[in-house]
Amino acid sequence: MSRKIVYLISFIALLFLSAPANAILQHWRAAAKSASPAFFATNIADGIYDIGVLSGDITYEFVIRSNPDETEVSMALIGRRHFGETMAGLKYEQWPDTGTYGATIFGVMDYDFGVATNPGVDTHLAFVSSEDLGTTALYVNGVYKASVPTAITLSGIVGIGCGAQAEDGSDYFDNFDGVIFGVAIYDTALSEDVILSHSEAFFEPWPEGLVYFADPNLKAAVEERLGVTDPTTNDMLMMTYISPIDRGITDLTGIEYATNMTVLELYRNEITDVSPLSGLTNLKYLNLQRNQISDISPLSVLHNLLDLDIEGNLIIDITALSGLNNLTGLRLPSNQIVNVSPLSLLTNLLLLDIAGNNINDISPLANLINLDVLGIGNNQISDVSTLSGMTNLTWLGIQQNNIDDISPLSGLSNLMELYLNVNQISDISPLLGLTNLTALQLQSNPLDWPAYYVDIPLIVANNPNLLPENFLYDHKIAYDPYPPDGAGSMDPNVILSWMPSMTGEMHDVYFGDNFTDVNDGTGGTFLGNQTETSFAVGLPGHPYPDGLIPEATYYWRIDELNAEGAVAKGKVWSFTVAGPFDITVTYQVSANEGDGYASNDQLQNLNGAYLKVGSSSFAQLPYYASGMVFRNLNVPQGAEIISAHLSIRSYNSQLSDVVYGKIQAEATDNAAGFGAFRSIGTLPKTKASVNWDLNEPWSADTRYTSPDIASVIQEVIDRGGWSADNSLAIIYSTRQREGGYRNISSYDRGSDYAPILEITYISR
Repeated sequence: MSRKIVYLISFIALLFLSAPANAILQHWRAAAKSASPAFFATNIADGIYDIGVLSGDITYEFVIRSNPDETEVSMALIGRRHFGETMAGLKYEQWPDTGTYGATIFGVMDYDFGVATNPGVDTHLAFVSSEDLGTTALYVNGVYKASVPTAITLSGIVGIGCGAQAEDGSDYFDNFDGVIFGVAIYDTALSEDVILSHSEAFFEPWPEGLVYFADPNLKAAVEERLGVTDPTTNDMLMMTYISPIDRGITDLTGIEYATNMTVLELYRNEITDVSPLSGLTNLKYLNLQRNQISDISPLSVLHNLLDLDIEGNLIIDITALSGLNNLTGLRLPSNQIVNVSPLSLLTNLLLLDIAGNNINDISPLANLINLDVLGIGNNQISDVSTLSGMTNLTWLGIQQNNIDDISPLSGLSNLMELYLNVNQISDISPLLGLTNLTALQLQSNPLDWPAYYVDIPLIVANNPNLLPENFLYDHKIAYDPYPPDGAGSMDPNVILSWMPSMTGEMHDVYFGDNFTDVNDGTGGTFLGNQTETSFAVGLPGHPYPDGLIPEATYYWRIDELNAEGAVAKGKVWSFTVAGPFDITVTYQVSANEGDGYASNDQLQNLNGAYLKVGSSSFAQLPYYASGMVFRNLNVPQGAEIISAHLSIRSYNSQLSDVVYGKIQAEATDNAAGFGAFRSIGTLPKTKASVNWDLNEPWSADTRYTSPDIASVIQEVIDRGGWSADNSLAIIYSTRQREGGYRNISSYDRGSDYAPILEITYISR
């Protein structure tokens, strides 16, 4: 028979009613857990509960104290009436006011154990129901007292501390007048020895000064932080910071003694009850993201909090936050919040993130005019008029809502990043007055004609720091050309490529050396209609088979045809071919051992689908560093490097803080692949380096190009042992432990995803 236990601790009763001799039931709780409980819960008040499927012999164990002045004529410890077929219960006070323990088959028979109760005194009770014997035995404080001739079998929905009259929790009857400190229900008959040991555990005092931790994972984390075993209450006063992240912690009991704590990070655990935090009034930073918390009322007294993160929990009611007036940062995304009124007076907030909830009204936020960062994406918001007064905003995310009118944003002149994707916006003219944008996303909106042909060009002109890769919208014409528009020093043979429009299914290709002909589609510039988004020129078997003319400028255009055959004329792009001594070569990582990343001097990963750069809590000195080997570079020794760029493709769109990166090369004549004896983190590096900081969030599967790293390549090419067809390793590392990190696609994800090195040089 499988053993099941339901372990229920009435935490509220422990706090607000007089407690038993061993106030937090440390020993009894440990004894109950030693029976391998299948179910465990805390903070359980008297009411209706599902105790699981139980059958056969059952033991019901209680640790209680009744009110010494109780006047009830009948009091149930556990019972079920009107739930299912079995209507039975166990009573502390048998009807009518017998002063003795009892058992009941409701509406059929009352059974009296004939054993007197002891009101006002801590008591350990065990009722053992035997299906074979048809009896229920009573043990008081570990000693057998009596039996009644019926087996009380309860399962599923029951009342604890009442007789459970109605399933919805109304009309309780036979309520217990007192405290049920704990209840344990076993799907087996406990032996007399086990019952006695549990009773003795209940009455055994806890050593004075020793802190009890209900969760061994929390205890281990505290011991590691303090450097002691079995912490005392005085030890806990020494702890001002702890960060037990992703440790499987379920119970915070014991942390309440760390009353000098200022920073507490508990994210990615399994916490449901935060009441032990209510006394940590010195907390300034609290991170509880990614737990299972639904009730945050114990946090209402933490008035010194400056930053609170409760992302990814089960929170509906945020009333407890209404008085936390010192908060400057509050993160509540991915919960179940509907009403944000409790936030209306938190006027010191500089950052507020309430994305991913069930919010449709943000008007209570109108007074939060000091906000610098506001995230309200992925809700049910249609009206953003409240935002018009938040003129200090520099970052605003309102994506994935039901917004069609963005005119309230027209005066937010300090905005730098604005995320409007996945809404119902057609008119973007209110954005024309914004001049500081560095990121703007408009994808998945029904933009109107003026948006494409008037507003978008003006937005680009008005925001010189808004780079194309950070301005995203669903294009109606082909975009993102390669070679880039106006590019110089191109090879005499080129693979043209582009991104198709949102509706483009076929593509008309125009190419020539005269702008007017290409723009008008005359002079033989039309080269064909195709479904592919690339086209070769200057190669045998393709247009201009003998190669493009050096130093000549060429023009090209892609017109898009939708499913109905309607044509959207494209923009004319241009590029210039390199002179005869100006040569551009491109190389891509081409082997598994050709790229990898290191987390510290010893640990590196060569087999993953991504590389890493930046800093995180998982990386040690020198933090994340990625290496990339480009083989057989056809660049002669001593060539003059005109320009060089590293092109990497994002692995995902996970957002992180700024990455402070730098690019160097391995200081060697001919780089080998990485392996067990070549650690990326300890390779000798060039003196030349180029900083490449990643200031903006990345989009998934998008190529990003470094600043010019010609000086880095030049140092390697000038080495005495370098010769054409040697290999070169680029190291993209982290120069300081601040900010966040990015994931870069590696060769292992697929050869097309691998990093690319482009070098333009003149042979001396």
